[in-house]
Amino acid sequence: MDVFKEIIAPIIELLVGLSVFMVGMDMMSSGMKKAAGKGLKNLFRKIQDSRMAGFGIGAVVTAIIQSSSATSVMAIGFINAGIMTIFQGVCIMMGAYVGTSVTGLIVSLSTLGGGGSSFKLAAVLIGFAFIGLVMTFMKSPKVKNIGTLVCGLGILFFGLETMSGVFTSGTFLYDWFKNLFATINFPILLVLIGALFTAIVQSSSATSGIVIMLVASGALDIVSGFYLVLGATIGAVVITIIASMGGSTNSKRMAIACFIMRIITAIIGTAVVWIVDAATGGAWLGPWFTNAFAGETGLAVAIFNIGFNVIVMLAALPFAAPIAKMGEMLIKDKDSLKKAKSVQFIDDKMLEEPTIAKMQAKKEIMGMMNLAFENLKRGYDRVITQETTNDKTLVDTEEKIDNINEQLTPYLIKLSAKLEGDDSKRVGSWFHVINDVERIGDHANNFYEMSLNMVEAELAFSDTAKGEFKQMFDIIEEMCSIVPEIFDNKDQTQLHRLHELENMTDDLNRKLSDAHYERIKNQQCKVEASPFYTSFLSNLERVADHLVNVGYSIVDPTGHDSEEN
Repeated sequence: MDVFKEIIAPIIELLVGLSVFMVGMDMMSSGMKKAAGKGLKNLFRKIQDSRMAGFGIGAVVTAIIQSSSATSVMAIGFINAGIMTIFQGVCIMMGAYVGTSVTGLIVSLSTLGGGGSSFKLAAVLIGFAFIGLVMTFMKSPKVKNIGTLVCGLGILFFGLETMSGVFTSGTFLYDWFKNLFATINFPILLVLIGALFTAIVQSSSATSGIVIMLVASGALDIVSGFYLVLGATIGAVVITIIASMGGSTNSKRMAIACFIMRIITAIIGTAVVWIVDAATGGAWLGPWFTNAFAGETGLAVAIFNIGFNVIVMLAALPFAAPIAKMGEMLIKDKDSLKKAKSVQFIDDKMLEEPTIAKMQAKKEIMGMMNLAFENLKRGYDRVITQETTNDKTLVDTEEKIDNINEQLTPYLIKLSAKLEGDDSKRVGSWFHVINDVERIGDHANNFYEMSLNMVEAELAFSDTAKGEFKQMFDIIEEMCSIVPEIFDNKDQTQLHRLHELENMTDDLNRKLSDAHYERIKNQQCKVEASPFYTSFLSNLERVADHLVNVGYSIVDPTGHDSEEN
């Protein structure tokens, strides 16, 4: 026996066919998403609390883009951005599981006419690869995107045709798979194999494709094919779970809720098929599907997959709210300070959807601002009162601000490269924003360290000095309330007021410094406290500079660096 020709070469051919198939699927998805443009994202934004609306949109979007993974990434992105609830996400994913089963129907087309017929549809469909390639050379972006879709479809069928050649009756792999599944012909084991393989390749479409090829070639009986695609429905949710990692708590809740839902529905489907097949001694279910589709067993498996998903997802739809609640019960929200080393809204996995990624980045920056402004108040109070109550919170929050800044910077670099025009400029301006916000956090920490040094030196500010600092801090607090509104809503009408307040801090800094030195000269203040007074006042004035920088970032993408320190 020629080992290379009969064993190694077919295995390589199978792997190549699978790889080409998955490349084709990716091209189809990419081309469709680009061709559809913002329409798909707008559909997601219009979702309210209607089960059927979410279900329908999830099914349609996934059927169009041929990727439940892309749908789950978009849903998780909206949940992370805070504009979609867990309930809405679950409804969308229920629809997505129906939409993704359409892929199996497309795959089954490659097996039509294969049973001895001189005409095989797959051979014609492969020609789409060339037609699509020609279209990608056209000037129109829309035609190019459709060309990518058509080319991907042709490549997909080429991959399937390559795999089908491996499963020709009498070949080593055909006999090996036939003997393997004859040995492990146990429903639960087959379901587990389908789930495991799908989780490894991260594509239920790939699993469906191989199963349909095996069934159509006769290497796998049709009922065993049913069990394998049932297992694939479980493995497909692993992609959603991976996408939710590093995201918000709610995205994790949706992922775990979907995972449990798919396990339950797969168990129900397995039980029904198992009971019906066992009750008839295997003489009814397989033959009925085979006869119903004129011997096209690959098509029969695809139709079974679609029918199963439609039935169980529509049956589960009324229970979407309890399913979402189950996710909330299983994953408890943790104290925000325990997440000091992780961001809440951004994740590199979401960069494939730049619009969503931009929303997430903006939400992360808004959260970073809130942390910095809250810590600024803690730092100010520490100097004024020298109370130690909030010391740990202050230090932990400073660590979190630094960590967010470290993760946001490379994220914004990657995001900026994926955007164009005004969107790219806007994200570019956010580099200046997070730099200024991080510096405000540093000033809060400076106040904490200053207070420690004052306590060690047994020094405290006089009531007169505290009153003067309050004048400065009241202005800064008003600036802190204005800046997020300007950044979030691009409200330029408040820029004038922000600029006025910053000028007031400059004037007050000079005025209070003169008053302080006058007190020193008249021996009304301790000379030892003078460096602390000057430093504290100067730091407060610099905070105002950073705040006005953030405000002006919305009209000046290059930043408004009035203060470098």
